[in-house]
Amino acid sequence: MNEFINLIDYQTQLGCLEWQKKRNQILNRDNHRCQICGKGKSSQVRFNDQCWNIGIDYSNSSSEVLPVSLSISDFKNLVHAEALKIVKYRNDNHLLVGISDNGVLGVMNADNTPKLQSPDNLRINLIKHPSGLLSFVVRDKDISSDCINVEYSVYLSETPIVLNVHHKHYIIQHKAWEYLDEDLVTLCNECHTKIHQAIGVKVYSDENGYMRHVPLTPCARCYGAGHFPEYKHVENGICFRCRGARFEELIQGQQ
Repeated sequence: MNEFINLIDYQTQLGCLEWQKKRNQILNRDNHRCQICGKGKSSQVRFNDQCWNIGIDYSNSSSEVLPVSLSISDFKNLVHAEALKIVKYRNDNHLLVGISDNGVLGVMNADNTPKLQSPDNLRINLIKHPSGLLSFVVRDKDISSDCINVEYSVYLSETPIVLNVHHKHYIIQHKAWEYLDEDLVTLCNECHTKIHQAIGVKVYSDENGYMRHVPLTPCARCYGAGHFPEYKHVENGICFRCRGARFEELIQGQQ
């Protein structure tokens, strides 16, 4: 069992400065967005005693801006909303997010912040996404809707969306940060879980340059991830079943 020491100690490795440095490097390379679904990390917004997890979805560049312009009051009537709140998106200082009290989302460039003092200066255009979802964009009434460039949309999630750096494979002798950049990729927690469930991650042993496949069975609860970053506030997100061991054979080795 000694050859599995780095796998057993994986949870501790994720707290090391070396991993944090490597993780940030990969996040920056991938523009802080999931490389499968295009989502960025969510932020929590409180509105009318409700908490919303909202974030940016960068996969909707082919979305269509509908030409009809609406005033704030017309928009609220259209979507049956009583209130509209504009908040600064924590993960991007240049982006404001609009949210109605019934969960309709939109975006606004922070350059228009002074206009918020006078709603009469604002206009709203609906955005139709390829999925059929509708959102909206808030703009200065003096800016033509033809000038709107929709590079992203806002998403709403029941649970927090966090970004993970995923190892495409594991090498027993390597610590978490001792991998080539090409062997690491940014995924949101939802896509990360799906990858571990559907594909899994192969484990290898480096034997003098020869990579020998080591057949290990992923934990039945975390599917080999070892932790749940979205629950970091509870024992640092460790999987309660495998306690970070990640594989059934290593769970048995801990007992």
